[in-house]
Amino acid sequence: MNTLPQNKVKHPQHIICVPASVVEHRANGLVDYQLTNADLTIKRRHELEDSFDYRQVLALVVFTYHGKVWAYERTDSGGEDDLHNKVAVLVGGHWDFGDLVHFDSVIDVAASEQAALERELREEVVVTSSILSKKEMPLKICADDEPVDRKHMCTVFHVELDGEGLAANTNDEDLKDIGFIDPEELLAGPYNLETWARITCEQLIKAS
Repeated sequence: MNTLPQNKVKHPQHIICVPASVVEHRANGLVDYQLTNADLTIKRRHELEDSFDYRQVLALVVFTYHGKVWAYERTDSGGEDDLHNKVAVLVGGHWDFGDLVHFDSVIDVAASEQAALERELREEVVVTSSILSKKEMPLKICADDEPVDRKHMCTVFHVELDGEGLAANTNDEDLKDIGFIDPEELLAGPYNLETWARITCEQLIKAS
């Protein structure tokens, strides 16, 4: 029986992306853009690792409690070398081919995004608090600061919890739990923030 290599189990061969040309109007690391069937593209993962012609689509969540943001450090076990040892506030990841929801060969964009998000959250965190609210942030993160930023576009959902019952999944060695911190402190403190964390904290402060 043929079996998939171990690296293919965590990182499936095909993932979802969009042509970089559809988000050329981005500014300050953000873009006003809605995913459409017309733009969704399926590519082999290894073809995208060194390509800036496409933006790999990410579905992510920022968890907050009483204005504080749940943060964690990305360990050396993660797949993106550029993100190792950086502090993050977004949980989630790529849309895999298996996440796609379709009817009569037409992809349901919203349902596919939620399927990808729910799968990633199950893999990465354990939430024991209740969800008070969940809303999509109005702009997508589409930054150019680092090579890893230029290869991705992030849809971010803001989830407010009723407590601090949230922790990194012990089965996921990529995340080192830090805990809930004021976004102002994250921006001002001695934290090695990744680009997406900085932009998210700025947007949360602006919206508060």
